[in-house]
Amino acid sequence: MKKITKTLLVLIVILAILIAVFWLTKPKDNNEDLTPESIISKISSQFFDKMLKTEEGVSGWTLNNDNRICLQDSSYLISNIIEDIENINKQISSFFQSLSFTKNLQNTNPVESEFNNSTIGFERRDLKCTISWHIKDKIYFISCANLKEEDKVNYDTFYNLVNLDNDQDALVCVEKQIEEYTKGSISFSRTGAEWYAKKENNQWKLLLKTQDSLKCSFAEQLPDGFYTHDFCYKD
Repeated sequence: MKKITKTLLVLIVILAILIAVFWLTKPKDNNEDLTPESIISKISSQFFDKMLKTEEGVSGWTLNNDNRICLQDSSYLISNIIEDIENINKQISSFFQSLSFTKNLQNTNPVESEFNNSTIGFERRDLKCTISWHIKDKIYFISCANLKEEDKVNYDTFYNLVNLDNDQDALVCVEKQIEEYTKGSISFSRTGAEWYAKKENNQWKLLLKTQDSLKCSFAEQLPDGFYTHDFCYKD
């Protein structure tokens, strides 16, 4: 009996050592402290000598149910790199793979057209990143954002309200909400418009969708700070 107990103790000690070695040598979760901003910063420092600009804005992402959702607060960079696109894409793809991102086929389209960029999508849980380029226009674009519940709510609330033509490529974004008013943008490939909506009787009503500056009479009825352009048309 003592011999069996001693053997069990030895096995337990060996198992404990193996577990300790496993956890000590296990690769750290590279995405643990990653943010859209830090990803863009890493890509910028590793692969680009010069960027045209870095900003925060919005980007599009297609979900599994084919809903094209607007991701708010995307961090992105734009570069004028056009030489050896295939090589730079391989390097940046390897970079994402090293951070345990996977390629998302729904957000990947390698075919460039006059109005559409070539794209490769990568994701790791709620982190969504896209490489996009257009050789003819000499532009290379990378965006990263966290998919938030707010993005899904905005889609459910405003997509059908604003996308009157039911264009599957449309991207409907919310830019500002003050009181019962909301404004945003809708884009189709390389064109788009602003839209304004108001909540009446607990229902959202589309007030205007336009590519032009607002009429002054319309702008004046909006809350202070809602219309930020310097110009409006007099009726």
